[in-house]
Amino acid sequence: ANFAKDQYQITVTVDPASAQYGNAWFTTDEIDGHANDEVLEYGTVVTLYAEPRDNIANTVCTFDRWSDGSQENPRTLTLSQDTTIIASFNAEHVGIETADGSSVAIGVQDRNVTISGAEGRSIEVFDITGRALYSTTGTDSDRFALPAAGVYIVRIESLPAKKIVIK
Repeated sequence: ANFAKDQYQITVTVDPASAQYGNAWFTTDEIDGHANDEVLEYGTVVTLYAEPRDNIANTVCTFDRWSDGSQENPRTLTLSQDTTIIASFNAEHVGIETADGSSVAIGVQDRNVTISGAEGRSIEVFDITGRALYSTTGTDSDRFALPAAGVYIVRIESLPAKKIVIK
């Protein structure tokens, strides 16, 4: 005889130490919103989402991993037991203070670079050998992709050059 339960609790939460840097939730075919604590039928397929915040000044937040070690995001799992899964996020301070008291932020997510606060300033990106890869005049938010993992130098007009690492 099979005595398996036919309903299981699923809880999706964020590591308290990193809760200010992101949010996590799940959806199913039946639940369209941001659920994080439900009792569902055995075999329900849930899709987990971890979303880093993008509204913290001069800080780039990134999803690190789920409590079971997976870095897949979003990811699906099939409910077969009571499950609690925790998302962890990282944050990196990336501001460049400017003479006028404003601030320019450089964000890195995978190979994508986002620069905010550089309106009207020249933006140049160089590889570690000094070869120019990208050049533009800043808007309210500039976004571009770099070709590969490595170390790059970002120079924004007269501000100190900033080293970024693409993993």
